[in-house]
Amino acid sequence: MIGPSANSAHDGELPKLRAMAARLNLSGLANDTKWNELLTAMRSGSVWVPFFRYRCIDSDFVSSWDAEWWYHVPMPMISVAWMELRHSEYDRRFPGHRVDHSQELCELLDRIGFDYAIGDHSIRIFGYSPRDTTEIPP
Repeated sequence: MIGPSANSAHDGELPKLRAMAARLNLSGLANDTKWNELLTAMRSGSVWVPFFRYRCIDSDFVSSWDAEWWYHVPMPMISVAWMELRHSEYDRRFPGHRVDHSQELCELLDRIGFDYAIGDHSIRIFGYSPRDTTEIPP
C-alpha cells in the first residue's frame, strides 16, 4: 500500500488503544485489513471518492468533513469508533440536483465486509460494537 496504512502508529499507541477498547467493553467490527481495503479504494479513485468524517474511541469529538484520504484519516484506524462517508453530492451543472452514490459505496462496503448504516446523505461504518448510531445525519 502506498501511503499510511491502517496500522500506522507511534510507538506504544496500539497497545494503549487496545486496552482502551477493552476498558470500554468495545468489540471490534472492523480490522486493519478492512480499513486498508477502504483506503486503497479511496486512494486509487476506483470508486467515486466521498467526503468523510469520524469519531475515535478516545474522544467525543467528531471531525469536520474532509476528502483527503492520504493523511487526514485517523491513524491508526483501530482508534475509529465510526467513520461516515457522504454518499450524495450536489451536481454543480444542475443547481439543486443531488447525485446519489450510495449504491456504489454500499457495494464496496459489502465486498469489504463492513458493518454500516445508511442515512439520507451519509453512510456510517462502525469500527466497534456497540454501534454508535447517535446523530447519524439525515
